[in-house]
Amino acid sequence: MEKKLQEYQKFLESLIKSKETSIFTNGGIDHASVLMSVLFNYTQTKVRMYCRGLYPELTARPRYLDSFKKLLESDKIAIQLLVDDYDNIDKPAFKALIDAWRERTNKNKNDKSIEFKCIQDTDRKNICDELSLDPCNFAVFDDNMFRVEISPEEFKAFGSFNDTEISKKLINLFDTAFENAQKILVN
Repeated sequence: MEKKLQEYQKFLESLIKSKETSIFTNGGIDHASVLMSVLFNYTQTKVRMYCRGLYPELTARPRYLDSFKKLLESDKIAIQLLVDDYDNIDKPAFKALIDAWRERTNKNKNDKSIEFKCIQDTDRKNICDELSLDPCNFAVFDDNMFRVEISPEEFKAFGSFNDTEISKKLINLFDTAFENAQKILVN
């Protein structure tokens, strides 16, 4: 199994380097972990993630979590997280995000490079309607890479590493919802 995942990772990395707008798919939680790891590793400026709540079934997997933590260590990458709920705020990925936020805001109280909010119901419905998906999870990396889950229960998704057109649509949906969303307060 590990060999197949390494082959999948090499395939994804070749797509990134090709600059083609090809659509990729991921089939299941193992592929999702590899794909998210690759996306985290190749992001240079900003991550926008909308998900149910950083559920640990995926986000606590070593490949995902290690790459996510490495991303959080980079002060050059902004991260905006929009969730349906924050029931998993005490789980590894959410804790790592909050720890990175604390570290950045301790250095600079005005730092807004990490933000996390809970979506309003009207914006959630709008996103689901626009994408014809419910539930809906998606992420946009920089302004050209994205992943949209078509079956969150099975972690099946599609996306592209070089498609600015679809990325722009997702960014607009995300930014509107994020502006209206409620900040998640942590101590």
